[in-house]
Amino acid sequence: MVISWRPPKDDGGSPVINYIVEKRESKKETWGVVSSGVNQTRMKIPRLQKGYEYVFRVRAENKIGIGPPLDSQPAVAKTMFDPPSPPGKPTVHDITENAATVTWTIPKSDENKVGPGPVVETKTPILAINPIDRPGEPENLHIAETGKTFAYLKWRRPDYDGGSPNLTYHVERKLKDSDEWERVHKGSIKETHYMVDKCIENKTYQFRVQTKNEAGESNWVKTSEVVVKEEVQKPVLELKLAGVLTVKAGEPIKIEAGLRGKPQPEVSWTKDAEDLSKSPRAKIETTSTFSKFLLSKSRRTDGGKYVITATNPAGSFVAYATVNVLDKPGPVQNLKTSDVSSDRCTITWDPPEDDGGCEIQNYIVEKCESKRMVWTTCSSSVIMTSIHVTHLIEGNEYIFRVRAENKMGTGPPTETKPIVAKTKYNRPGRPDPPEPLHTIYLLKLLVVRAGCPIRLFAIVRGRPAPKVTWRKVGIDNVVRRGQVDLVDTMAFCVIPDSTRDDSGKYSLTVVNPAGEKAVFVNVRVLGK
Repeated sequence: MVISWRPPKDDGGSPVINYIVEKRESKKETWGVVSSGVNQTRMKIPRLQKGYEYVFRVRAENKIGIGPPLDSQPAVAKTMFDPPSPPGKPTVHDITENAATVTWTIPKSDENKVGPGPVVETKTPILAINPIDRPGEPENLHIAETGKTFAYLKWRRPDYDGGSPNLTYHVERKLKDSDEWERVHKGSIKETHYMVDKCIENKTYQFRVQTKNEAGESNWVKTSEVVVKEEVQKPVLELKLAGVLTVKAGEPIKIEAGLRGKPQPEVSWTKDAEDLSKSPRAKIETTSTFSKFLLSKSRRTDGGKYVITATNPAGSFVAYATVNVLDKPGPVQNLKTSDVSSDRCTITWDPPEDDGGCEIQNYIVEKCESKRMVWTTCSSSVIMTSIHVTHLIEGNEYIFRVRAENKMGTGPPTETKPIVAKTKYNRPGRPDPPEPLHTIYLLKLLVVRAGCPIRLFAIVRGRPAPKVTWRKVGIDNVVRRGQVDLVDTMAFCVIPDSTRDDSGKYSLTVVNPAGEKAVFVNVRVLGK
């Protein structure tokens, strides 16, 4: 509640400093101070109890003192507004399944801070559903195919269904130059395609389709005129295969080809001029749009070129599919042993005729003694087509076998004929005695000057080759200086920069199992 007043006509000769506002309930005599420092002529009275009647009084104050009070008329503490009157009758329109528009007239007394007025309702309930209208026409009506006595029609659902998803269709036909349309089915069609049969071959027809829902039918959509007859189209095969088809032995071979052509082409599958449909492992399925071939439990021999032929009165079409069946390699070829000795031999071979459809990675070589027949591995990582086998026992008989290996596994072994580990030579005969042949350099006496080299040479013969020893006859019979060697059949002793100390008697001794022989030469070194 807000109270207001005007300043006193007489301020007592001194300006009014402030006002003192008091209140009391009408039924009581006691006044209570609301505020003693009001400096305006208006004040909002707080903390009143709703429905109680109050009296207020105001006194002015200046520096001399407080003037007499001015009392108000009794006033009840309440809101200053009443609730609004009810609005006009509501109406509902533009009803759909999830919305509706409601309109009404404004009340004679507007709503205010007091609160809402009385409620006004419609007389009858409203059902929230979409309004249904006639549907649109079928879209993209066309003749997809014609045959000897039929025409196959296709169309698309209309963009506008009239608010109802329950669409059906009517299909009619008429002959050229006829005005009468004939319904070609009973009831309604729910699909967006229809096969119109029982047509007369080589006659010209026109077809039309309309859409229907609960609200009614759409306008008709017509096709152009068409002659109903068997279409002729050359066969076409489209292999669904990129490159070579590779499978592992035992797995099925699956080949599929897309098929087109009118009338329906006949399809045959052959390999190496043989009809594959007669194979008990083969299964062939052909429809108007594809032909599938399935060969179970494939073998290495199933690899190769497959020929697919499609034929109809318009012509033929041939497609090819290459298949590679991976398997273990075949046996190696031309396995031989050579260079047999007492403890070793050489084994050679050629790669297998069939590598299994993939690269040979290595060969496995094994051996066994004929009397034991227990196989042991010589090597499992041979990459060449030969191997030198060692550590054989002289006199034992051996058999060797070789297997090729690829990523699919190890092929069957190929065995050699038995061989005996022995040398190919006989025992040697009686050795020839060694014999040094004197040359002009190996004289009874050799004289050289000090500082010059001493050269002693001799040709040595004997079988087996004899051992050669040069000695200087003396206390220990050792040649202490110079170079002593044997090259082929030439034995030599060379002492460079000779001195008087090199003078003496030298001997050449040759020894082999047949005997021993020695020759001598005296050497004299001249000097100061």
